[in-house]
Parts: sequence; structure tokens; C-alpha cells
Amino acid sequence: MATLPLEIIDKIYLANPHKIISNYLAFSKQYETADRNNNKRRKISNSNMKEMKDIKEDNSTIKYLLNKDTYMKYYRQSSWLKHFIPSHPHPPRKQNKTNNGRVRSPAIVKDNSVIEPIKLIATYFNQLETNYKKQPLMSDDENTLDLITRFETILDTSEFSNETYAKQLEAIEKYYIFTYEIPAFVKLVLILYNCGYFKSSKGISKPSIHIFLEMVLEGDSAKIEDFNKTYKYYSARHKFIPLFGIYLGMGYSFVIGWDTEFDSLIGFCENGSNGFDVVYNVQRTMRYFSKPRSARLVKIDKKQLLEDYLKMIGISDTSILLDCYGRLDICDL
Repeated sequence: MATLPLEIIDKIYLANPHKIISNYLAFSKQYETADRNNNKRRKISNSNMKEMKDIKEDNSTIKYLLNKDTYMKYYRQSSWLKHFIPSHPHPPRKQNKTNNGRVRSPAIVKDNSVIEPIKLIATYFNQLETNYKKQPLMSDDENTLDLITRFETILDTSEFSNETYAKQLEAIEKYYIFTYEIPAFVKLVLILYNCGYFKSSKGISKPSIHIFLEMVLEGDSAKIEDFNKTYKYYSARHKFIPLFGIYLGMGYSFVIGWDTEFDSLIGFCENGSNGFDVVYNVQRTMRYFSKPRSARLVKIDKKQLLEDYLKMIGISDTSILLDCYGRLDICDL
């Protein structure tokens, strides 16, 4: 059976932009098996010319697919990977101009700039799946393919909209005036939010996307200004992006978000049963943001902190959250 033309193979891989990465990773994983089979087939007698021709064609196709230029061409068409490729100071706009007014060319995706983002997203998604969706924990390195496949299936079945995501990303960049990359975890949360991954719920301890984040995404300046009058730490100058809100009952809630200065998830207790509690919690949180960046890093294991907060967004018992409160609310440190 003749091998498909390379143009047809390209069209097959690029047919669904939501699943390009998982399809190519699946091919890479199967390559070793295919290569072993080819080695066995090479031992066939030279008299079988048709068999030898098929082997040559197969090898040519595999060589093409494994070529760096080929898979980079595929990766550039992915519906999501492009959002995680570093492009300092920030992702290019439609009219990304230099100082002399010329339109800047799109950033070229380099080989070493795609492997790490894929692994990082697999790691973050694994943690969300484990804690928020209660899926079994997987080994990041050994199951990157399975995790990316699961992630891309969500994008595909929910008909993820790049246009909607791009507008939301621009709203965040505009409000926080980013001069560097928006954290990958924040981008992942936004993408999954667009896919309906985080179900809104008013039930106790069920996390939902934070109300202030929704205001920023909607670009509602009036609501943002009014909200900031009480919750001063949400001001753009503090570079704290709230992601999840957890209602604790009795008027109390807990916010988990990304501190871009600290470069990690952090959390604070908010509101309360009366106005005094609200003011007290605001003051405690503001004490944290008044600290210099170096002071925020003292005695903090950022990796452990991230794992702790991800566990918290999947809890069903608020007593667990309250038990962790003194240790996790780093305003107390």
C-alpha cells in the first residue's frame, strides 16, 4: 500500500487546530515501535522489490514528520500553544509596530521554546484535574501525552473561541498594564473558563471564577472603581489577579489568585459577618501588599503554596480550609 503524499499528511495533522499537539505527541510516542518494526522488515530478502520500496517510502515519511521544520510548522497552527510561547514584552497585537512605525514581524517559534510550555501546561492541568475535578494524579513526565490529549479534548468539544480569549487577555493586559508575560497559570485558567471548565456555584465551598476577575474581563470600569473603594488590594498597581472565590458561610469568603510580583498563587480571607470584619480583612491584606517583593518571599515554598491552594479549590469541607487558614494566609507571616 503506497504512502500518502506529504501534502495530505500535513492536512491530516492540521485539520483540527485544537488537537494538533496531542496528535503529534501520539505519533512521536509510537515512533519507536514503528522504527523497531521497520528494522525487522529491512531483513526481508532484496528479491522482494515491492516490499523494499514500501519500506523506503515509510522511512521517508517518518523522516519528514520528525524533521524540526515539520513539527514546528504544525505547532504554530495550534489553537492554544501560541498563547504560551514567550514573546517579550507581551503577545504581539494586530498592529505591533516598532518605534519607527514599521509593523513588527510575528515572533518566530523556536524549538526550545515549545517543549517547556507543553510540559508546564500539562503539569498545571494535571494539578487542576487532580484537585478540582478529582481525577487520579498522573506523573507529569510520563503522561504528558494523556494530559494534553485530555486538555485538547476539552478545547475541541467546547469549541474554544480564540477570539473571545484574545479579547479577555487584552482586557487583563490593559487593566494591569503588563510589561511582561501574563503568567501561564492565569492563561490556562482563562482558557478553561471559556470552555466551561469552572462551573459557577453559589453553594458553600464551591469555587467559582472571582467576581472581580469577571469585571476586568468585561472591562466594566464603573464596577471596578466602585469595588476598589473597599477592596483596595485589587487596584491594578498591586498586580494581584484574583482567580477563584470560595464562599465559607457566615459572610466570609476566601480568594485565591496570582501575585505577579511574588510569582505564585496566594490567598486571603475576605468579607465577614459585619463591617468590622470586612475592614479588618482588608487591612490585613493591605499589610501584605505594602511589603517589598523580597519580604514576600521569606520562608515561603512557592511550589508547596501552589499545591496547597489548588487542593483548596477542590475541597468540599470548609473546616479543612479554616484549618489551613493560619498556614496559608501569608499575610500572617
